[in-house]
Amino acid sequence: MRFELTSPDVIHSFWVPDFLFKMDVIPGKTNAFELTPDKVGTYVGRCAELCGVEHSQMLFSVKVVERAEFDAYVEQLRTQGQSGLLDTGRSTDKGQMPGESQI
Repeated sequence: MRFELTSPDVIHSFWVPDFLFKMDVIPGKTNAFELTPDKVGTYVGRCAELCGVEHSQMLFSVKVVERAEFDAYVEQLRTQGQSGLLDTGRSTDKGQMPGESQI
């Protein structure tokens, strides 16, 4: 899995405890990393940097699936006329796949 992290406002920190990994997310900078999870599943993550009033609500999940399931999902999108890339209209998006998001 490849992650590209950027922030539109303040410093955040991407943290998924089960991945044993944490990375700061800094406005105006893109931090990228790759990792290979051991097993499929849904992993809970959160912001680990006190970033403002709603900090305690900054929870997210990362869903890990087998490659074949992911490829089938992307193919299904393409047969429906979608490119397989997510366009949220934000200038910071760089061709993310559906289900991916920027923090």
